[in-house]
Amino acid sequence: MKTITAYDNPALNSAITKSWKRLVPLMFILYFIAFIDRVNVGFAKEAMQVDIGLSNSAFALGAGIFFAAYALFWYSC
Repeated sequence: MKTITAYDNPALNSAITKSWKRLVPLMFILYFIAFIDRVNVGFAKEAMQVDIGLSNSAFALGAGIFFAAYALFWYSC
């Protein structure tokens, strides 16, 4: 009795390869955009504190809530 794996089928192997070639670059780009978005919060700190009068503790609370929510919903997809 021969066991057939997913990679024995050339059409399926081609479909998997094509999917990887399309999805991996897209996922990399989206991950990079998310990283830049998180970094920008740190860069915007001084300008936000001056513009809207945030104290250090208020900014820390807001950033903490943002990152806690970000971590909570990261794996929900």
